[in-house]
Amino acid sequence: MAYIAVLDCNNFFVSCERLFRPDLRRRPVAVLSSNDGCIVARSQEIKDNGIGVGVPYFEVKDILKDIGAVCFSSHFALYRDISRRVFSVVKSYCGQIEQYSIDEAFFIVPATSAKDTRQYVVTLKETVERLVGIPVSIGVSDTKTRAKRVNAYAKRNGGIGVFAGHDFLTEFGATPLGDIWGVGRQLVVAYKEAKLHSINDLLAAPTPRIAKLFHKNGVQLQAELSGQAVYQVTQSISIPKSLMSTRSFGEKTNNLATINDALAYHVRFVCEDLRAQDLVASGLQVILYTSRHGDWRGYSGSVSVVFEVPTAMTTTALNEALKALRQLYQPQVPYTKTGVVAFGLMPTTFVPQSLFAAANTMTNTSEVVDEMVDILNHRYGRDTIKLGMFAKTPTWQTKIALRSPAYTTEWQALKIVRAWVESCIRDVRSLEIFKLKT
Repeated sequence: MAYIAVLDCNNFFVSCERLFRPDLRRRPVAVLSSNDGCIVARSQEIKDNGIGVGVPYFEVKDILKDIGAVCFSSHFALYRDISRRVFSVVKSYCGQIEQYSIDEAFFIVPATSAKDTRQYVVTLKETVERLVGIPVSIGVSDTKTRAKRVNAYAKRNGGIGVFAGHDFLTEFGATPLGDIWGVGRQLVVAYKEAKLHSINDLLAAPTPRIAKLFHKNGVQLQAELSGQAVYQVTQSISIPKSLMSTRSFGEKTNNLATINDALAYHVRFVCEDLRAQDLVASGLQVILYTSRHGDWRGYSGSVSVVFEVPTAMTTTALNEALKALRQLYQPQVPYTKTGVVAFGLMPTTFVPQSLFAAANTMTNTSEVVDEMVDILNHRYGRDTIKLGMFAKTPTWQTKIALRSPAYTTEWQALKIVRAWVESCIRDVRSLEIFKLKT
């Protein structure tokens, strides 16, 4: 039989930061949110000091300093690029995968025995870590829900876990339901009220009772934990419902030129992502927010525009976005955030062709320009070529004082390995002396 596996990158954001900084492998490392506001990722050393996710940075700054922690501003361009590298290796090894998040994916193990399965995932783990340098854990079982539970075990036990059939219940039957994938706080309370505390309790309960109390989701969870696969590994490429780029300003602003500049950045970012995935958008939602507190809290809003023809062209999307912005902007309001959401996504091959598209030289020219910009930015760094609207030094950018270099996307940020000629000469001379003696 085929098993379901889930591969998860360990402490992914932290691992990305450590990848180019081997000196940090045994030091506490934390990654901060936008504007360096709170902790969004922690190394095990920081977890062991009781610092949780979401804690404001300023509250634990002194503690982090005392334990010798190194903190980084979040660098999502770097994390996305490393993610692509990890899962391209996984795809090349086991074929189609279902990527669940930036650092996690499900796949089918084409092995016929537990021994073969273990060897298969051990080899995969070693391959990813050798080629990319990111540590991963793999959990294998009969269903997605079981595999997720085994993966949590694997993280604490050498990175590999294979438990299927009755072996799963022997090892995990007493696991609290609150530790199961998809069971949130409210559901935990409801299960406790029904006197259901563990996996064994849920499996022992009559299915009609579970259906009455927890409806379809409860029955599906019971089936998954019993070893009956309800949630299949998607073998087709999934298309996201939307793509978003938003960011808080470094400080409040009502300057229209500044907001225009920020909006142009977000439009470009989203359109590049669309083109990278061979997708187009049916429309764009423009958002403009002010503070949720004080006199201006009622001035936040959004406007959606639908394109005449689905597109991923930056110029087309930007023109429509700026029109939408003019509907939202009010000069007296101090704004805190802007961004865009591309919606109605579809493959480029599904785009209905306008009767006049072939004759529209402006459209063709824009497509060529976008393609050339993408090539140059991919080769020399994401911001090498920008739209004319972009400010040279954007004042709206969030705080990124602690951001690491863009090691994988900018030439000037590449790590340089220097070979010392003197040591090479010494090595050569030593070899020559050795040969003479022998």
